[in-house]
Amino acid sequence: GSLVRGRKVNVPSVALSLPVIGPEDRASLAMARELEFEYVALSFVRDPEDIRQARSILGPEGAWILAKIELAEAVTRLASLMQEADGAMVARGDLAVELDPYRVPLVQRKVVDLCNTLAKPVVVATQMLESMVTSGVPTRAEVADVATAVWDGADCVMLSAETAVGDHPVASVRAMSEAAKAAESVHEEIRAPGLSKELVGKVPAAMAEAACRVARHIGAAAILCATSSGLTARLVSAYRPPMPIVATSASTTVGRRLAGVWGVRPLVVNAVQGTDELLEVSLEASLEAGFLAPGDTAVFTAGVPFLTAGTTNLVRVVQA
Repeated sequence: GSLVRGRKVNVPSVALSLPVIGPEDRASLAMARELEFEYVALSFVRDPEDIRQARSILGPEGAWILAKIELAEAVTRLASLMQEADGAMVARGDLAVELDPYRVPLVQRKVVDLCNTLAKPVVVATQMLESMVTSGVPTRAEVADVATAVWDGADCVMLSAETAVGDHPVASVRAMSEAAKAAESVHEEIRAPGLSKELVGKVPAAMAEAACRVARHIGAAAILCATSSGLTARLVSAYRPPMPIVATSASTTVGRRLAGVWGVRPLVVNAVQGTDELLEVSLEASLEAGFLAPGDTAVFTAGVPFLTAGTTNLVRVVQA
């Protein structure tokens, strides 16, 4: 028999029992745990059990797992996959092989919408600026593709070959950034489907919605989220407010993870106990980072007692 090494294999419409997590993958996940990675993108996910296996290696406090949606099976099991995963990646290249390529934009919208409603980060990836592997400028269609992903509600857009093996990596990053900024300048075009039923009606989601409503009404310069696990900032982000979401956390790991969540500017602050002290360090960090100027009005949201995940229950209007 032949040995296939280092390449992906797509066999559309054929059920295979190839393991998602093989020995090399286990070693890579163990390394990710040892080096305290923030994210792991799990390839060729078919079943929630694949994600549970990866989690058992990474540990309960380990890297957030992004389920790469690139198989037809993953599309049909999307809801159950996203209950287990911390987020998703729309891997459009392999999806186009697995499915009719004309269905890929529909799947992209479906995955982005579901992740938005669950307040979980979603990445749109593959061939976004494919012509820039060899060309110094993007096509108009590629710029429109990036804008569409932003307007759909994607947390991140990702480059692959353009920066990995392309001739114009810096120009590709610049083009992606400019396309995303241009799309975001028309904020009302960005979709926010609303949170899922399992989150709506819970106190943290209600506080996040209240913070966004108050911030919009008073024209706040920013929403400050003090968060221990990142949930507060993720919930606020799900409402897609037009002002920056400044997430302050005593955890460097949480701060780094939140860098991949829409609209969030994470800042790592010293650990404190009381709410007043928490507000003070959050304001100081925001001023120092330039997200607020003296005299600016902001909305502050946090949980009491602090350092307890899922306790968001406080919204205050403050002045820097």
